[in-house]
Amino acid sequence: MVAYHVVLIVLQGLIEAISVLFPNVEARNCARHLYNNFKNMEGFRGQAMHLTYWKAAKATFPRQFEEVMFEMRLLSEFAEAWLRGKDPKTWSRAHFSTRCKSDLLLNNNSKCFNKLFKDLLSL
Repeated sequence: MVAYHVVLIVLQGLIEAISVLFPNVEARNCARHLYNNFKNMEGFRGQAMHLTYWKAAKATFPRQFEEVMFEMRLLSEFAEAWLRGKDPKTWSRAHFSTRCKSDLLLNNNSKCFNKLFKDLLSL
C-alpha cells in the first residue's frame, strides 16, 4: 500500500474534505502556519513561547511531546489548551503516523496546493 500525506494550512473544512475524498491520505498542518496563528493571539508571544512551541512540534516521541506541553502549561495554561485543541496528529512529529514515511513539519508546497483548491472553489 502506498501512503500519501498532504500538508495543509490550517483550513479545518479542507482537512475534513480531504479525509472524506481520500480516506488513505494523511492530512497535516504546516507547523509554521499554525505557529503564525498561535503567536498572533494575546499572551502567546515571546521567545520562551516560541521555543516551546517548536520543541512540541519537533518532539520525536509522545512522552517528549507531553513533557514539552507541560512546559507550555507553566508558561500559559491558555496557550497549552489552545494547542491541545489542535489535533497533534496534524502538526507534531511525535504523533505522525508511521504509515507515511515523511516527517515534514513545513512545506511551501502546501501554499501551491491550497491555491489550487481556492481557485477551484472560486469557479
